[in-house]
Amino acid sequence: MKKEILGSNKFRDQDLDMIENIPRFTFLQLLRDQWQMLIDKLNGNYSVPPSKSRIEHLYSIVKCIRKLIRKIEITAQLIRKEEWIYTKTYFIQIGKFSQIAHTVNPKKRSGPIANTFCPTKPGQPIKRAKNAIF
Repeated sequence: MKKEILGSNKFRDQDLDMIENIPRFTFLQLLRDQWQMLIDKLNGNYSVPPSKSRIEHLYSIVKCIRKLIRKIEITAQLIRKEEWIYTKTYFIQIGKFSQIAHTVNPKKRSGPIANTFCPTKPGQPIKRAKNAIF
């Protein structure tokens, strides 16, 4: 009744709520299945030169694949982050702190790395990282 009074654009779709509430492993499998369907659409007869409309269609499929790959990467990173937090909490609870040091933190690191060039502004001389070997 609220949808009829206020309009359907004011309310979220129930399908979106269901997708957000499923476990991440299941969501990752769902994304993989969608990715596989799009890859199957790309397979075709390439012995003849494609037309302009065919190229545009393939390009739109590739754009969808790129977005889907990014979603898969983000979901995999979230899964790794959750697992790392759970293992860290578990080892703290049982009192084995040395195991925490052996687990790899899934957070990305940024900044200059040894033996690489530091980012500079245009026109400035190139600087090397201080711990670089020449």
